[in-house]
Amino acid sequence: DPFHGPNREGLGEQLCAAVASDVDHFAAGLADLETAEPTYARAVVRGFIHAVASGQPIPWPPVLSYCDWILRQGVSEPVAPGHVWGRDPGWTWAWGAVSDLVEAGLKEGAARVPVGERRQLWAVLDALLRTPAPQAEGRQEPFDLVEIAINNTRGRAFERMLDYAFWVREQTGIDPEEGFSQMPEVRDVLDRHLDSSIEPSLAMRAMYGLVLPRLFALDRRWLAGAKGQIFPTDSGRRAERDAAWSAYLRYCRLFDDIFASLEEVYRTEVDARSRNASGVQGIGH
Repeated sequence: DPFHGPNREGLGEQLCAAVASDVDHFAAGLADLETAEPTYARAVVRGFIHAVASGQPIPWPPVLSYCDWILRQGVSEPVAPGHVWGRDPGWTWAWGAVSDLVEAGLKEGAARVPVGERRQLWAVLDALLRTPAPQAEGRQEPFDLVEIAINNTRGRAFERMLDYAFWVREQTGIDPEEGFSQMPEVRDVLDRHLDSSIEPSLAMRAMYGLVLPRLFALDRRWLAGAKGQIFPTDSGRRAERDAAWSAYLRYCRLFDDIFASLEEVYRTEVDARSRNASGVQGIGH
C-alpha cells in the first residue's frame, strides 16, 4: 500500500533522525552511504542540518565531501519514469538540502564551518552554482523572476555565495575596503554570470538586483565597475536590465550611498519611462 505501508521516505525520516543524534558515527561512514537512492542521500544531509541548527558541531570535511559527491550525481531519473510515491524523483531535492546545509553552516554559532575548510566549502558552492539555471520561459505571466530564482538550486546558491563572502571577511579579518580582491573566487563567479552568453537566465539576472545592497557592502568598487553590465543600456539587452532593476526596486530599501552610486541608472530609467508614457523627450534632470 503506497499510502500506508513502509516506503523510502519513511525510512529516510528515520535515517535523518539517526544522523542528527550521532553525527560522528555517521560522518565516519559516509562512504557507505553513497547510494543510488537520492531519497536517502537527502535524508543524510538533513540529519546534519538538524544537528547544525541545534548548535551541535559536526565533522565538516567528510560531510562536505559527501555533499560534493551528491552534487556530482546527474539529474536523470534514478527510478522508473513517473513519480513514485515516497521516493525522490531525482537529485534536485538532495541538491537543495546541500544548499540548506551550507546556509546553516555559514551562520554564527558553535557549529559554524571553520575557516580552514574554506577551499572545500567553496568547491561545494561552486558546484551548486553550476546546477541547471532557473528559467521563466513557458510560465504564465505575471511571474516574479526573483521567486523563480530562489526556488531553484542555482538561484539559492547565488545568495549562499554572498553569505560565504561575508563569512570569509569575518573569519579572516579582511579589510572591508579590500573587497573581492581577497575573494577572487566570488568575483569570478559574479563576472561570469554577468556574461549573457554564459548565463542567459533572466531569473539569475534578477538576483543581482535582489542582492545589490550586499554587493555594495562587500565591494563598492567592483559594483561601480559592473553596474553597466548589471543594468546594460543596449536596446537588445533591455530584458536583462529590467530583470535586475525591477528586483532591486521591489525588494531593496533605498540607502543614500547606494543611490549616489546608482544615480545615473535612476536617471536613465526615469527618462526612459517618461518618454514611453508621454511619447516626447524625457524629463532629463
